Amino acid sequence: LLRAVVERFFARRIEPPPAHEPPGDLRTALLHYAKLQHRLMDESLPIIRVLLGELHHFSKDHRDVLHDVFKPMRSAINTLLTSQHKKPRRSADFEMLIDMLEGVIFIDSLRRSHGAMTLYSAQHCLDTAVEMMLARLQQMSGVPAASTRKRKSAARK
Repeated sequence: LLRAVVERFFARRIEPPPAHEPPGDLRTALLHYAKLQHRLMDESLPIIRVLLGELHHFSKDHRDVLHDVFKPMRSAINTLLTSQHKKPRRSADFEMLIDMLEGVIFIDSLRRSHGAMTLYSAQHCLDTAVEMMLARLQQMSGVPAASTRKRKSAARK
């Protein structure tokens, strides 16, 4: 029953980034998935709260239902990240980055749901979370952050 309720509540197709975006634009693709995740959180926050509040009463199978909700998005982001690198990366690095992105999105959704005042918009939060993720990916690949900023500012001109 729990699986049926959760699947109905979270039944969303994970749309790929728009086709008109350049295929190598990692920032745009990550932002696309971050916005989808934020929307899913916002739309589903009441049931997420109930599920998290009662999680200690659930069996492992029931807890897995909640984790399964976010697997398609995690899988899409993981595929996106691994496809961007010529050298294979340790899966743990990407999993950690995805966990961090999901955490930022979840906390932002919680804050906004009960009217907490923030000095930044949801869009600014998502932009910053994606930028932090990209900065860490660049560190992992050995690209100096300064050269990335130069490329980004040159691209804007």
